[in-house]
Amino acid sequence: MLAWLQLLRVALAPSILWDCIAGSLLASAAFTAASGQAASIDPGTLLATAGILLCVFHAGMAWNDWTDRAIDRAAGRGRPLADGRLPAAAGLGAGFVLFGAAIGLAAWLLPDRLQVVAILCGLVAAYDLGGKALRAIAGPVLLALCRILSLYLGMLVVLEPADVIGQSGTWPLL
Repeated sequence: MLAWLQLLRVALAPSILWDCIAGSLLASAAFTAASGQAASIDPGTLLATAGILLCVFHAGMAWNDWTDRAIDRAAGRGRPLADGRLPAAAGLGAGFVLFGAAIGLAAWLLPDRLQVVAILCGLVAAYDLGGKALRAIAGPVLLALCRILSLYLGMLVVLEPADVIGQSGTWPLL
């Protein structure tokens, strides 16, 4: 069990949850400032968004370890795929299952946000599975775009996509 928690980097989950919550709070504050009316944050939508983001994040961590297992083994990092506590296929499979869960949850609970979730999944997959050359050239940009989309999905708990772009206080935050 500990090996799975390490593979998925469960200890880092609060940073992804914070992206979602911060995006919602920032959008709420921007809406309130622009309209003079208090914006509400729907707890169900916030929870669904957070769950989807966690699935995407943990899928990325599993694929990252799967891709880097030889590097991790050579560096003596003691990660579950590198040291054999989990088979290599577990990392690859966990990534597919968690991406499927993210897409499935978005389609079921937040169908109007499915396209954004699919783009986020594509960026994570490109970073993790795109190879060393892509990471060297575009790695920081891909990671930054992933964090921006995480924050954006949090903003979409409160605002519609056009409102995020149209609000003078939200677009610069992204």
